[in-house]
Formats: sequence, C-alpha cells, structure tokens
Amino acid sequence: MRSLADSFVEHTREDGYSFGWDPAFIHHLDNHCTEFAASKPSPEVVHSVIMESGAYLGEMIVRNSDWKWVYCTNENAAAVESP
Repeated sequence: MRSLADSFVEHTREDGYSFGWDPAFIHHLDNHCTEFAASKPSPEVVHSVIMESGAYLGEMIVRNSDWKWVYCTNENAAAVESP
C-alpha cells in the first residue's frame, strides 16, 4: 500500500499537485478528486486512481498515528487498523 501511496504522490505531481505526508495536504485530495472525476477518465484509469488515492489516505493515517496496515482476508483487501 505504501508503494501505491507513493505512486499517487508522484502521479499527482505530474498534474500540478503537491501532495506530501503532512496532514495539511489532505485538503487538496477533495479538489483532486473533483477535477479527476470531471475529466471523464477511462475505467482503467479510474480503478488506478481509486487504488492510489485510497492508499494515499491510508498511508497518511499510518504515518501520522500509531495505526497500521492489515490485510483483511474476509474482504480480500488492505485496511488501516487502530491499535
């Protein structure tokens, strides 16, 4: 998930955004999502951005708290878990 989150940061820089790991950057996520949705991307790109932006949000929580990434076998997905 960390790798996906880092990809999100890199890809959004190419689009003029400056995401980082300080929680102050979170407010940019809403603007990015609004602009992205308005661009009418292909389903493949939508899937990629959903995965990367979700990983970014989760990684932001992990890096700024004592929460951690876990794998939920019943959901077949990664999640952030509180201690």
